Amino acid sequence: MESVNGYRKLKKNLERMCTISQNSNYKISIIVDLAGPILEMIEKLPMAFMMVMNTHPRMRSKLIRNVPFTCTIQDNVSMEEVEPLISVIHVVDDEWKKYVQDECNIPFDRYTQYPYNIKCYLQNEQSAKLVIYADHYMSDGVSAMHIFNDLCQYICNPNLIPMMEPLTKNIYTLQNSKLKRIWESIILKMSSSIIRYKLKSYKPVFDIDCKQKPFRFPLPSNPSQALFHHGHPDNMKNVLNTCKSFNVSVNSAVIVSLLLSAFYVSNQMEMKSNLKNNGKFKMVLDCAFDMRRLSRKSVNLKVGAFSATTPLHGYANRGLDLDTNFWLECQRAKKEMVKYYHLLSMTLGCIDLFFSHENGKPFLENQPGCIMSDMNISNIGKYPFPASYQLNNQSLQIKGCFAHCASSHMAAGCNVYFVGTNVFSYSMSYKFEESVSKMFFDTFVKVTESIGTIQKHETIRMVIDRILI
Repeated sequence: MESVNGYRKLKKNLERMCTISQNSNYKISIIVDLAGPILEMIEKLPMAFMMVMNTHPRMRSKLIRNVPFTCTIQDNVSMEEVEPLISVIHVVDDEWKKYVQDECNIPFDRYTQYPYNIKCYLQNEQSAKLVIYADHYMSDGVSAMHIFNDLCQYICNPNLIPMMEPLTKNIYTLQNSKLKRIWESIILKMSSSIIRYKLKSYKPVFDIDCKQKPFRFPLPSNPSQALFHHGHPDNMKNVLNTCKSFNVSVNSAVIVSLLLSAFYVSNQMEMKSNLKNNGKFKMVLDCAFDMRRLSRKSVNLKVGAFSATTPLHGYANRGLDLDTNFWLECQRAKKEMVKYYHLLSMTLGCIDLFFSHENGKPFLENQPGCIMSDMNISNIGKYPFPASYQLNNQSLQIKGCFAHCASSHMAAGCNVYFVGTNVFSYSMSYKFEESVSKMFFDTFVKVTESIGTIQKHETIRMVIDRILI
C-alpha cells in the first residue's frame, strides 16, 4: 500500500486479489481459547480495542468507491465508533465453531466498515473464545496475533501509552528491484498462458462441493466451511523433539503428513486418478509464507496483508513416492520450500498483472468452483507472545489458538492452518465435499500428532500401515 495524492494505492498480491470486487470475501479470523477472568477482560475490551485501532493505521482503512484498488486511512477512532465493533455471544460447548464459520462467510462492506471487529463467544465466567475478524486485504494470521497481544497489554496495563506503528511502503516494493524487473519481463510474455494451460488439465484430488460456483464476473461469493481440533501437549513435544533430531523443520514434516493423508483418503474413497502408473501420488500443493522474512526493512511490520502463497511444483510434477523413507521426504520438502521461497517475486507479479481493474477480463474464466489448487498449508508457527497475562492479580491464560479464512474465489480446495501454543491447534477451511473433507482432516490430525513416533527406517507406506490401518 503506497501513498498517492493523500490516498493509498493497493499495489499487489493479496491487497488486489481480495478487493477485486465487493463480492470477493476473504475474511480471516484468529480464535484465541482463553481461561481466567473473562468478565473483567470483556469490561476493559472497548477501551483497549480503541487504543489498538489508533496504534495501527491499517486497521482504520476504507476503500474509495469507484476508484479501483484505492483506500483511505481514517482519523483516530472514538469509543462511540469502537463499541459497535465488539459483541459478546453466549455459547454452549462447541457452538462457537458454527458461529465462526458463518461469520467468516459474510463479507465486510469495505466502503463503510473498518476491516476489523471482535466477537467474544462466552462459554462461562472463566472460559471464552475471543475472535478477531479481519478483512484479509489488511491482515494476515501474524497481524491478528500482534493485535491480540496489544489488546491484552492495554487491558492489563491501562496506563500504557500507545506507540503509533508507522505506515510504511507496501512490503512488495521492498523486494530486489533488479530481480523484480527480470521476472516481470518473463511474466508479461509467459505466465498467463502457462497458468491457463496448467489449470485446463487440472483435476482436483477430491470432488468439489456442489455449492461452489465457477470463476466469472461478477465474482460469486462462494462459502467456505471450517473444522477445528486441539492436539495433545505430549504429542507436540514429541513432534518437536523428533523433527529436531532428524534435522527437518516441523513445517516440512507437516507437508509430508498432509500429502500422506490426502493419498490415504483418496485411496479409501476410490479416487485413484492422481495415483499414476509409476505409483507416485500427485497433488497440487501451495504453501503460504510470511513476507516479513524477505527483507530486514520489513521484519518489524505488524499489521497488514504481508503473506503470500507459492506453489510447491514438485508434488504436482514428481509426486510422492510411497516407498520413500518418511524423513528423507521431509528433507526434500524442506528443500522444496526453500527453493520456491526465493521465487515469490514471480508469484506476486502474476497477481498484480492479472488484476488491473474490477471489470477486467479474468484469466481464470469458468475455472470450476474457483479452485486453483488442491491444498494450501499455512503454518503460522508458534504464538510469539506470552501465554498468560496478569489481570487484577489473576492469570488470563491462552489455552490454544486457531486460524481460519473464508475465501470466495481463487482458493485451494482445503486451506490447512497450523498454530502452536502449548499444543498444536489444527483448523481447516474447505470447498471439497463435506464427508471427504472431514475424513481428510481427521486423518491429517491423527498422522501429524503421531509424527513423534515415526522411526528412522519407516517409509511412507509403512507409516500408513502402522498409524492408519
